[in-house]
Amino acid sequence: MSSRLQYFGIPLLACVLILAIIPRSVRSLEVWIIYVPSSDDVDLKFWMLNQTGYINVTLDIGYPCVNVSSWGEIVRDNSSLSVSSEIWWWTGFCWCFIAPPILHTYDLGYLEEGLYTFRFMVLGMEVKRIPFAVGFILGDVNRDGRVRIDDILAIALAFGSYYGDPEYEPYLDVNGDLKIRVDDVLIAAENFGRE
Repeated sequence: MSSRLQYFGIPLLACVLILAIIPRSVRSLEVWIIYVPSSDDVDLKFWMLNQTGYINVTLDIGYPCVNVSSWGEIVRDNSSLSVSSEIWWWTGFCWCFIAPPILHTYDLGYLEEGLYTFRFMVLGMEVKRIPFAVGFILGDVNRDGRVRIDDILAIALAFGSYYGDPEYEPYLDVNGDLKIRVDDVLIAAENFGRE
């Protein structure tokens, strides 16, 4: 028996057989409700090809009976990009045990050099965000083409500042959340030594 048949065929057959023996009165209680995954269930990855930016979204929810009815349209506000998708969960009887990840790719189009933030939302509620840089390395705050200790020190010196504060500098806010905190230092540290 092929692995594909084992992976999909047997659980699908089990679902059909179980569904056939459930009384119609029980099945009538089944409805679709809004589902907002946790940030741990969502993985975001940025990549570029031929000067076009892309975001891969992976929903690894772990159980079936989830449907994405709309991935949403990209909304751009300067360096902030966001989408508001619609995800639904089937409350009825669901005996399929295997749920492969749900994948989608957003085409961000041409992006000028700069620091951006992509926010993945479900019906207007933010689930996860990812900062990314175009034309330089994330964490290279002095734009010399490398992430070194001077970049990390510059971020650390502005630690605790926020948008509107005199010490706040947008180029030091590596993740674009309008606050300079330990996560900005950690992002730069992850890219330490990259050129």
